[in-house]
Amino acid sequence: DAVVCFVYTYFVLQNNTRMARMWGLGGLPIAIAGHGYTGFFLALSKGRAFWNTALNPALFMVSAMVSGLAVIIVLSNLYLRRYAPEMTEDQVAKHKGVVGTLLRLLIIFIIADLFLIGSDLTVLAASDTESYHMLQLLTTGEFAIWFLGIELCLGAVLPLALLAHPRTRMIPVVQYASAALVIIGIFVMRFIIVIGGQSVPMF
Repeated sequence: DAVVCFVYTYFVLQNNTRMARMWGLGGLPIAIAGHGYTGFFLALSKGRAFWNTALNPALFMVSAMVSGLAVIIVLSNLYLRRYAPEMTEDQVAKHKGVVGTLLRLLIIFIIADLFLIGSDLTVLAASDTESYHMLQLLTTGEFAIWFLGIELCLGAVLPLALLAHPRTRMIPVVQYASAALVIIGIFVMRFIIVIGGQSVPMF
């Protein structure tokens, strides 16, 4: 999956539309299989309240899109920083246009990720005792700082705020910071799901 991502990014930056499309379409089923499988696997774990939800496959795939876009944005900026002196103004403008599109996609998927997280919390709040216990762990318990502080505030809300304005969005430092925060947030999300999901006794 990572190899496909790097190759796809290379062809995008080289403005090789045909090869980029080929690698992008080829990598799509690999990405869905790789990231969706984990969500499906956890969703079928009926003994764990936090895992046994139909939202997990979608949550894992959307979070993978968020972190993947963040990595591509960082690589795109590094590429531009390295090769900008050798590029024409038109090539630089096209490259920045690609980065702008990636940033807009990142915003969309962060919002989608927040929507899924909100839906998951709503399901936990309206479910049985074990599920509600998991909700308490996330909001007021031992995972509250990880979930509310790092995953939501630092990993989603802050990057969204930084990227919301078109002018600040195109500042490289803002892009690097937002991408780093997003990646940290997604890592913490996976940690909470895997480790936190085991904190509630099996039912």
